[in-house]
Amino acid sequence: MATEYLFRVDGAKDNDDFFGIARASARHVYAGADFRVGAAGWIPDLVRLVVEEPPNTCTLKLIELEATESEALVSCRKYLPENSGNILSAFGDYLDRVVRQCRASADPREPEFASLRAILSQTSRVTVMTAGALRSSATFVEELPLIDQPKLAAQPRAIQDDQTDKARVFQGVLRLSQREANVLGRCVMILDAVVRQRDHSSATFHDWRGRERTQPLKRLLPRTMEIILRSAPSSLKRRIVESPWISTRCCRS
Repeated sequence: MATEYLFRVDGAKDNDDFFGIARASARHVYAGADFRVGAAGWIPDLVRLVVEEPPNTCTLKLIELEATESEALVSCRKYLPENSGNILSAFGDYLDRVVRQCRASADPREPEFASLRAILSQTSRVTVMTAGALRSSATFVEELPLIDQPKLAAQPRAIQDDQTDKARVFQGVLRLSQREANVLGRCVMILDAVVRQRDHSSATFHDWRGRERTQPLKRLLPRTMEIILRSAPSSLKRRIVESPWISTRCCRS
């Protein structure tokens, strides 16, 4: 049988609902001492410690509460790269402060927390996890072991991905103005120069640009258009010929 301890670190009133539900399953609850994680000094909303019977394994869970699911995911994942050993050391110091405060206030829970401190120091295995939850719900949206933990059966948020890989099919007609057609033609020309490694310098580019016999794209475009015009209906031929894209200016750009 496992024994659960729940520590409330952040006393924000927004967390009252979740804390009220979570404390029902905890054998011992404490609030009032400061606890920080990592060099950045992160302050979790709650810390849950579960001690297994016999006391040779424990699970320490840092809990972040937020108003929305996306915020909860971001908040809890910031602990993933933290060092588990440093967190356990900081939590041990936190328990020492809890014991001292209980002693100073004649809190009858002092022996229990002192015993927990001893158990934690002698436990052979402690799993450190991070969890995110909504303040309005007692269920976690995500629970993950820290990155430096041994590989465990993590309990990530269930993500339903109904997107299937579909072939990208482009359809339709885009009509370009004279200026747009010239810009597109220049982009194609520059891309052709890059592919053929004729863009190393301005001189090389302009010299290559003036030689039609060295530019396969210039030779290919008129032949392709000739084939299209021969096989196209009369109405389509007229539209192609009138298009600003089919112009000697564009081919020279």
